[in-house]
Amino acid sequence: MAGNDASGTVHSSTDGGIAGSHPALADAGVLVGPSAAKEQNLVTAGLIPVACWRVDDVRFDFDSSFVLPAVAEEITALAKLRQAHKKAVVPRTDSKMPQFIFPPLSIFGHADPVGQDDYNKILSGRRAAAIYGMLTRRDEVWEDLYSNKGVFTGPAAGDKWGPRAIQTMLTELGFPPGNNDDQSGSDTTSAVRAFQSSQGLAADGDPGHETRKKLFLAYMDKLCGADFKLDKEDDFLARGEDSAGKGDFQGCGEFNPGLIFSDQQNQDFEQDKDKTARNEANAPNRRVMVLLFRPGSKVLAAKWPCPKAKEGVAGCKKRFWSDGEKRRTNRLPDQERKFEDTKDTFACRFYQRLTTGSPCERRIIVDGWIIRIEKAQGLDRNDTVTLESKPVGYHGVVSAAHATDNGEFLDFVFPQGPESDYDVSVTIAGTAYQAWLRLHLPGKGQGLEPPTMQYGPNEEEPDVYAHASPVSGRPVVVEGDA
Repeated sequence: MAGNDASGTVHSSTDGGIAGSHPALADAGVLVGPSAAKEQNLVTAGLIPVACWRVDDVRFDFDSSFVLPAVAEEITALAKLRQAHKKAVVPRTDSKMPQFIFPPLSIFGHADPVGQDDYNKILSGRRAAAIYGMLTRRDEVWEDLYSNKGVFTGPAAGDKWGPRAIQTMLTELGFPPGNNDDQSGSDTTSAVRAFQSSQGLAADGDPGHETRKKLFLAYMDKLCGADFKLDKEDDFLARGEDSAGKGDFQGCGEFNPGLIFSDQQNQDFEQDKDKTARNEANAPNRRVMVLLFRPGSKVLAAKWPCPKAKEGVAGCKKRFWSDGEKRRTNRLPDQERKFEDTKDTFACRFYQRLTTGSPCERRIIVDGWIIRIEKAQGLDRNDTVTLESKPVGYHGVVSAAHATDNGEFLDFVFPQGPESDYDVSVTIAGTAYQAWLRLHLPGKGQGLEPPTMQYGPNEEEPDVYAHASPVSGRPVVVEGDA
């Protein structure tokens, strides 16, 4: 989905993230002084982000920095975004010079405002480091996250990749260990042996250091595509100058929430022993933001204001607004506070300067088209609904984890696109099934009511949903403004 407004241009929006361009800024005039000798004027260009790319909480394992396979869709959007903002090298005086220079990146991890500042700073930094390691294929960064040794980021007792991460990677690479049950059983051992054999390693079934190195790199290639790999010195803002990534990736902790609950909401969540609803409502705050700066931009790591991902919160607080604590904690009696509305929920003035006007610091899904599916169908939180129209370039994906609870139904909300014929598919446990073909949107009236579809393949047509009698007597409905 693409759209333009005063907050920039959204090029891609899925339930797992956003890619967009920042509003264009007019070049500022430069005042220079005349010289009477061999004197020069020094002009320093401002640090200006031209685009953004956001990965949401749903693309990570729960309370973890481990990146899940579905992030591949957002990686594709990042690759296209870099291409859109590259700059031709003119004049190109040497054939060895590159034809284009690309916008350098800096990665910012964010946590929700629950728990301790120090822990959330570390966890958000670990997620930023995970994205950095994946994009650059620096397996040593992922090994640090796996082993919790604190080389690139601080160790976090609650962020343990363990057997579940190994099982997820093996499954994605075609070596399924059975159930991803976070247990190192015989099926996992057999899958590890099969992977080791494919890589020319000793097939002992133990996912040790050398095996993990191969596994990490193969998994990164799978998610990013073998052709999309960034260089730590050429493609990041601080050019890899600092061994621990200062300027290239950092964790902002819970200091820049995009959403702050109302006082009434917070009281209700605190009284509920089950924190699932609170955690889901807080999901927009758990995000990794990548800012793309003007091609040719560079910073000195020593002068970068953000502390390293492995450092504590003191350096962050030095950059707070004078009322930063109030900005990030103040609750209204019965109304949420949202950065996209009020621009006053971020405590860090440096980060706010970089992201005010960014399309990636707002929630994109508003009034749109709804694919409504009965809860009785039993979707898992990772199952998804896709709405697509190739003729108009529309592609939207929403997971059950991000669907709206509507009583007996889950509402999968998509931004409205141009009038066209759309295809709807549902992916269950990794298998995609067609739901509707050539569904014309927007249609006449409030909704369209095809037969309710029961999950599971039709015996004659294994890739098409079976049209069965309604499970609970209610139709599946596609809703949208006429």
